[in-house]
Amino acid sequence: MPYNLGVINPIRVIIGYKEGQKKYTKQYRINVHHWSYGRLIEFISQKADRGGIAIETARQSLDGTYQEKAKYLAIAAYQARLDLVI
Repeated sequence: MPYNLGVINPIRVIIGYKEGQKKYTKQYRINVHHWSYGRLIEFISQKADRGGIAIETARQSLDGTYQEKAKYLAIAAYQARLDLVI
């Protein structure tokens, strides 16, 4: 059974009905941008499991510069991988 994304199909076009197209596009954008990170991670995890792809998740710090956040995220992911081995 396919995973229900709750997202309107972006391919659909209402020919000759510009107001309807505007409403449809607006609703589509709203639905796409209302995904929580948890829901996105869940969706990616399900697709990865089906494809036999291993994934890693780690929490990112709220403090620091972008470079510091990236550094700490990489360290946290590495540490989590080590914890799995031990």
